[in-house]
Order: sequence, then structure tokens, then C-alpha cells
Amino acid sequence: MPPTVRVFDEKTKKVSYAKQTQAVKGKNKSNCPLCAVGDNANKARIYDFKDMDADHVSTWSKGGDSSAKNCEMLRSTHNRANGNR
Repeated sequence: MPPTVRVFDEKTKKVSYAKQTQAVKGKNKSNCPLCAVGDNANKARIYDFKDMDADHVSTWSKGGDSSAKNCEMLRSTHNRANGNR
């Protein structure tokens, strides 16, 4: 059995970033899903790839894998504060 990988590879992160960014293009929404909700100063900001981190939609500790379908890009500060939710 191959080892389980907790981190996302660069290709997966770049594909997720591109999909998220394209999905909100022209909609006045942020490409960070957590910034896009509510009324905050960053709700329409498009972040550069370097300002974002890959996050597990279904958390790693609860069985989420590091596949492309379980990857979303969050603003780095959101990802670090996200924890095990």
C-alpha cells in the first residue's frame, strides 16, 4: 500500500486556484471562498496564487484525502486559522 500524502502537489494547487479564480471572474467576488461571504473589505478581492494555501474541503484528520476534488484554495491567513473544522 503506498503511503498516504497529506499535502497537495503543485499541479493540484494551481488547477484549483485557476478554477476558483475563473469561477468568480466578473462576478465581483473573491477567489477565497471565506473572503467572498459576508460583508468585509476583501469580499471582491482576487488573491495571487502566492497569497493562498491549499486546504482540504473534508479535513485530513477526519479522513479527507489530498485529491483534486478535495482541494480548495484559501487566503493563507484563513487557512492557518481554519484548523480542524
